[in-house]
Amino acid sequence: MQREGTIVKRNNIFNKTLIAIIVLLCVILCESIIPVNAAQKKNQGIIYYETNYNKTKGSTKDYIPRTTKIIINSKSITFYGSFLKDKKEKIVHDKYHYVKYGKKTFAITSKTKYLQYDDVGCFPMKKEKLLKGGGNLHIEVENGKVKAIKRYM
Repeated sequence: MQREGTIVKRNNIFNKTLIAIIVLLCVILCESIIPVNAAQKKNQGIIYYETNYNKTKGSTKDYIPRTTKIIINSKSITFYGSFLKDKKEKIVHDKYHYVKYGKKTFAITSKTKYLQYDDVGCFPMKKEKLLKGGGNLHIEVENGKVKAIKRYM
């Protein structure tokens, strides 16, 4: 009878040890996975936005984005408008890429480029001059910071 009790106790110790090892492995695996996911979330790559700065509010009927107001300072640019948004530079005009009218602020840096495209070519411009006129604006954002704003006339 004592022999059976000893075997049961050994099985309980074995089971508890096995469970402890499994829990420890799960903790180690979870800790090694979480930093990778956080790094991937932070580095989302380039996202493209498109809007037309014509000071009229857009509608979801035609999925043509429009901006009514732009405020710019040394650290950010704020748009009051609707956008098309995608990870590809050429954005399709449809409801899946359309971002409804609202306030959208982007961070800008000293490295942000401001370019104007027309029939003749591409020209760098000062940000204030680029954003005073109307036109189609393409905004290239990488990790939350604007790389370039391109105006097409």
